[in-house]
Amino acid sequence: MPSNSFPLIRLPRYCLNNWQLVTAAILLLLANIGMSMWAFIECSNFDKLLLAAKMTGRPLNLDCSIVLVFVLRKTFSACRRWRISRLLPIEQSIRLHSLTGCLICVLGLAHSLVHIVRTGLLLSSGGLACSPVAAYLGTCLRIGWVGWAASPTGVALLVISLIIAATANPAVRSRLFKTFQYAHLLYYPFLVLCILHARYYWLFALIPLSMLLLEQLLGARPVHELLHGKFTIEAVNFHAPRHDESTQVVELVMRTERRVAFSPGAYVYINLPAVSHFEFHPFTISSPPERCDAITVHIQAVGPWTRRLYDHFRAMAEAKQPEAGRVTVATKRHPTAGEDYDSLVVCERVFVEGPYEVHTKPSWSHKHVIMVSAGIGVTPYASILRSLVHRRAEQDSQVRCRRVDFVWVARSLNGFRWFADLLQELEADNADWLKMHLFLTRVKPDSATRELNLSHVTYNRPDWTELLGKLSDTMPDCRSWVYTCASPLLADCVANACWSLLLPHRTHSF
Repeated sequence: MPSNSFPLIRLPRYCLNNWQLVTAAILLLLANIGMSMWAFIECSNFDKLLLAAKMTGRPLNLDCSIVLVFVLRKTFSACRRWRISRLLPIEQSIRLHSLTGCLICVLGLAHSLVHIVRTGLLLSSGGLACSPVAAYLGTCLRIGWVGWAASPTGVALLVISLIIAATANPAVRSRLFKTFQYAHLLYYPFLVLCILHARYYWLFALIPLSMLLLEQLLGARPVHELLHGKFTIEAVNFHAPRHDESTQVVELVMRTERRVAFSPGAYVYINLPAVSHFEFHPFTISSPPERCDAITVHIQAVGPWTRRLYDHFRAMAEAKQPEAGRVTVATKRHPTAGEDYDSLVVCERVFVEGPYEVHTKPSWSHKHVIMVSAGIGVTPYASILRSLVHRRAEQDSQVRCRRVDFVWVARSLNGFRWFADLLQELEADNADWLKMHLFLTRVKPDSATRELNLSHVTYNRPDWTELLGKLSDTMPDCRSWVYTCASPLLADCVANACWSLLLPHRTHSF
């Protein structure tokens, strides 16, 4: 089990594996220091408290602007097509967004505290001829860019930033996603208040805000459907029998009026009006890009929205009299599992935003790649592996892989039989370079699992150091690269093993 602390001895390896993130974070901190020095030089003749307020407030002009850049999904998706994207921290943009948000809260609290102390001293010394309420919430301080409104706008900015930060906590976001989503909408009044509050803010926010508004315009439903066509769910496949709801996985097959172009591992944002009119959730495309007539996503019911989506289609399947002409219920029997799975033929509108690209090309630009996944984290690899097989068959010059070891850890095959079948099919046709390793942690061997024709099936948790060491030894003439798409806990276990074996490690952000 990984420890909660971050050993300093791992810091060099972490910096090497995440050099784009580390470099961007250092540049961001240096930019904040530079902004503070600018304020110090410009306001050196002010009193000490006002100087401290300027030094903590000036960097906020930069941070409250650049925080917008890290959520420009369409811009980053376009940048991934350029070679320079390897130098940019695109895959860690959300982490940089969170880091910038933390800086905004810390600097905002420090900036507010200095102003509170300075205003209190002015009131106690008789330097202000007004009440404390008017001093802290009014305009009698006569500071601010528009209407001397620095005090009331500053209080509002601090409250909004703390609300956004509190609801962005992973524990809150996972349970109360709507609260997180609606709280982030407060950033629009936050931007307006920043313009009213600070003299220089509009100079920093002009370009990021223009790019954000352009993306919002292109992402609006009428404009997006005009450019990319309308999506319709034409089939819904359940990957667990009716009597077993322990793993609720559903596959949506969505077709559009136009050809969908994307790269392996790309993701889309889905809004299903029958479930929620306003919630959008990201899901990785599980179909390969070579299939351009439709896209598929596999969704596991683990949160409030995904559970409502699963229940919505399950209710359709269990309805005694489905809507005529709209829903057709079929039952498919798995050839090896011997169980019945429901399948729906539907025609239901869905709004799809995307696809958005991810940087997966490096994963097949190495001679030996070890791909690690767990649970529903296999979804992106369904697209990546099928596309990799197709590209090797087409002798794509960008594919340098001589061997790929795919490691998948799952509690059981409930809900994931579709992927186990895919692994068998891919390995059977490409056994010379593609090896599958399946670890089932909560089941015992039975007739269904014994029929899995894979290189390695184990009914236990893997010893990552031993496993990765053996796999890397199979290609002693080249360096093995490890890519992980799994929960943070498992990714940390794999990272610890890679550190001990001196193997380069990357985490796919899907």
